[in-house]
Amino acid sequence: MTLIYSGPNRHMFGGITLETCLFILLLYVPGVNQVFGGRQLPFFLLGIPGLGFSLLLLCWEESRKRLLNWDYNGDSKPNWFQTYLLW
Repeated sequence: MTLIYSGPNRHMFGGITLETCLFILLLYVPGVNQVFGGRQLPFFLLGIPGLGFSLLLLCWEESRKRLLNWDYNGDSKPNWFQTYLLW
């Protein structure tokens, strides 16, 4: 299911929230920070560089799903994308 039809996945957002809380704990709590040898990062480096790549992956996956489900001729035959690019 695509993001448009199925809506957000609450388990995915729960995992992202847990991961974010964990890295904030590891980077910014003084005792834990020194045990693992971490240091505080500037705000720009916390996730901004990965946003472009994440959006690119989201667009690729949604486009791929659209091409797989697109019925060009109105019949139930596999389309070009399903025939030649899907294995």
